Amino acid sequence: MNSDDTIQAYIKQILKIQEQQKQGEGPLTREEMTQMAADLGMTEDDLAMIDRHFNDYLVRGKGYSKYEDWDSAIEELKQAVMLNPVHVEALFALANAYKHRWLLKRNKQDLNSAKSYGKRVLQLNAGHDPALKLMSQLNTKTIWTSQPSRNQRPSMVMNSDLKPYDTVGGNHLVPDRKLRKSRDDKKIFGVCGGIANYFGIDPTLVRIGFVAGTFITGAATIPIYLVLNFVLPDSR
Repeated sequence: MNSDDTIQAYIKQILKIQEQQKQGEGPLTREEMTQMAADLGMTEDDLAMIDRHFNDYLVRGKGYSKYEDWDSAIEELKQAVMLNPVHVEALFALANAYKHRWLLKRNKQDLNSAKSYGKRVLQLNAGHDPALKLMSQLNTKTIWTSQPSRNQRPSMVMNSDLKPYDTVGGNHLVPDRKLRKSRDDKKIFGVCGGIANYFGIDPTLVRIGFVAGTFITGAATIPIYLVLNFVLPDSR
C-alpha cells in the first residue's frame, strides 16, 4: 500500500469511528488514533504529510475566520478536523465559525453543529474556558454584547453580528439614541422598528401598541404614524 492509499485508509477509518460516535460509542481518543496509525502501518513520512495538510487547512480556516468568511472557514476547518479530530484548537475554531454563521443566517443546522463541536472540545478539555462560554451562550440562546466605554458613542453595538435588539435571546442591547426609521426592521416604513431601536425594546411591542391605539383612539394613531414617517430620518 503506497502513502496515498495509506492516508486514504486512515481518513476512512477516522470517518468510521466518527460515525460510531454518533451512535453513542464515545469520542475518538488520541490513543485510538495512535493505535489506528500503527495498525495501518503508517510511516513517519505518512504522519508528517497528514500533519502538514492538517496545518494548512487550520491556517486557512483561521484566516478566513479572521475576515469573517464563515463559509470558507467552515470548509477548511472541517477538513482539518477530519485529519485530526482530537485537536482542540481546530475543533473550537470550527464550533466558533458555525456559531457566527448561525448568527448571520439563523440556520438551525449551524446551531446544532456549533453545539456538537463545542461539546467535543469539552470532552477533550473540560476546562476549556472559551468553549464553556460558547456552549453557555448557545444552550441559553443568548449572545451578549459588551457595553460601550465612556469614549464610545452610545449607539455603538460592540458585537457586529447583532442588531441593537437581539431577537434570538430577547436581550436588550445598546439602544440607538438617535431616533430614526429602521432600514432593517420594518413592516411598512420602519417607524416602529426605529422607535424600538431607540428605546432598546422589542419592535413587536411597539407595533402592538400602535395597533391597539388605532382601535382605542378611533384610528388617531394612523396620522401620527404618517407624520413620524415624514419627520423621522432614515437609518444610515
